[in-house]
Amino acid sequence: MTIELSPARDRRRTASRDAVLRLRNVTKEYPGTPPVEALLGIDRATEPQATARLAVPLAANDRRQDYLRAQTRHDRDGKLEVVPFAHQDSSMLSLLAQADCLVIRPPLAPAAQPGDLVPILPFVTGLASI
Repeated sequence: MTIELSPARDRRRTASRDAVLRLRNVTKEYPGTPPVEALLGIDRATEPQATARLAVPLAANDRRQDYLRAQTRHDRDGKLEVVPFAHQDSSMLSLLAQADCLVIRPPLAPAAQPGDLVPILPFVTGLASI
């Protein structure tokens, strides 16, 4: 499905178009809105995915895809590495506020060792600024 925006003919349409464009930017930063992304023509499969080297070992994942709250840093060689928080309870919002990315763990992912490349979803400006 494709949605095309025609040039605005009045202020009301301009405001609506601007709202859709702002929504497009928000959905690129925050996953979990597939219907909206489909309506806006966003295809995550074609977007480049960021990766970082893991700084700590991770256990094998279960059947669900997990998003681990984490912080990034640069190692001695200047390469980006990621450190997931030890506790990942969904009620711990303070850790989410401290995080600057999410480590994406696909379903049934094997155990990962320090130095392995893992996909991450970086927060553009950090959640604390929202």
